[in-house]
Amino acid sequence: MSNYDNDSEMKEVMQNFNKETEQRFYEYDKHMIKNRQKLAVKVEKICLKCGGILVKKVSQLILIGGTTLYAISV
Repeated sequence: MSNYDNDSEMKEVMQNFNKETEQRFYEYDKHMIKNRQKLAVKVEKICLKCGGILVKKVSQLILIGGTTLYAISV
Protein backbone atom coordinates (compact mmCIF):
# COMPACT_ATOMS: atom_id res chain seq x y z
CA MET A 1 0.00 0.00 0.00
CA SER A 2 1.38 3.36 -1.04
CA ASN A 3 1.63 6.39 1.24
CA TYR A 4 -0.31 8.37 -1.35
CA ASP A 5 -3.41 6.18 -1.23
CA ASN A 6 -4.73 7.93 1.87
CA ASP A 7 -3.82 11.46 0.76
CA SER A 8 -6.84 13.09 -0.92
CA GLU A 9 -4.75 15.80 -2.65
CA MET A 10 -2.43 13.23 -4.11
CA LYS A 11 -5.36 11.12 -5.31
CA GLU A 12 -6.73 14.19 -7.09
CA VAL A 13 -3.35 14.91 -8.68
CA MET A 14 -3.06 11.31 -9.88
CA GLN A 15 -6.60 11.35 -11.27
CA ASN A 16 -5.92 14.60 -13.16
CA PHE A 17 -2.69 13.18 -14.50
CA ASN A 18 -4.43 10.01 -15.66
CA LYS A 19 -7.24 12.00 -17.27
CA GLU A 20 -4.82 14.32 -19.13
CA THR A 21 -2.63 11.42 -20.22
CA GLU A 22 -5.65 9.52 -21.50
CA GLN A 23 -6.76 12.60 -23.46
CA ARG A 24 -3.29 12.98 -25.01
CA PHE A 25 -3.24 9.35 -26.07
CA TYR A 26 -6.70 9.72 -27.57
CA GLU A 27 -5.60 12.79 -29.58
CA TYR A 28 -2.41 11.00 -30.62
CA ASP A 29 -4.43 8.01 -31.85
CA LYS A 30 -6.71 10.28 -33.91
CA HIS A 31 -3.64 11.99 -35.38
CA MET A 32 -2.01 8.66 -36.24
CA ILE A 33 -5.18 7.38 -37.91
CA LYS A 34 -5.21 10.47 -40.15
CA ASN A 35 -1.52 10.00 -40.99
CA ARG A 36 -2.03 6.31 -41.80
CA GLN A 37 -4.91 7.17 -44.11
CA LYS A 38 -2.81 9.81 -45.91
CA LEU A 39 0.04 7.33 -46.27
CA ALA A 40 -2.30 4.65 -47.60
CA VAL A 41 -3.56 7.04 -50.28
CA LYS A 42 0.01 7.96 -51.27
CA VAL A 43 1.08 4.33 -51.44
CA GLU A 44 -1.97 3.45 -53.51
CA LYS A 45 -1.21 6.23 -56.00
CA ILE A 46 2.42 5.15 -56.28
CA CYS A 47 1.44 1.50 -56.75
CA LEU A 48 -1.01 2.46 -59.48
CA LYS A 49 1.73 4.42 -61.27
CA CYS A 50 4.23 1.56 -60.99
CA GLY A 51 1.60 -0.95 -62.05
CA GLY A 52 0.88 1.06 -65.18
CA ILE A 53 4.56 1.24 -66.02
CA LEU A 54 5.02 -2.50 -65.47
CA VAL A 55 2.04 -3.37 -67.64
CA LYS A 56 3.40 -1.25 -70.48
CA LYS A 57 6.91 -2.72 -70.21
CA VAL A 58 5.74 -6.33 -69.92
CA SER A 59 3.45 -5.95 -72.91
CA GLN A 60 6.37 -4.52 -74.90
CA LEU A 61 8.55 -7.45 -73.88
CA ILE A 62 5.85 -9.89 -74.96
CA LEU A 63 5.62 -8.19 -78.34
CA ILE A 64 9.41 -8.27 -78.78
CA GLY A 65 9.55 -11.92 -77.71
CA GLY A 66 6.72 -12.87 -80.08
CA THR A 67 8.37 -11.04 -82.96
CA THR A 68 11.69 -12.72 -82.24
CA LEU A 69 10.11 -16.18 -82.14
CA TYR A 70 8.34 -15.49 -85.43
CA ALA A 71 11.59 -14.33 -87.04
CA ILE A 72 13.46 -17.40 -85.82
CA SER A 73 10.80 -19.81 -87.06
CA VAL A 74 10.58 -18.27 -90.55
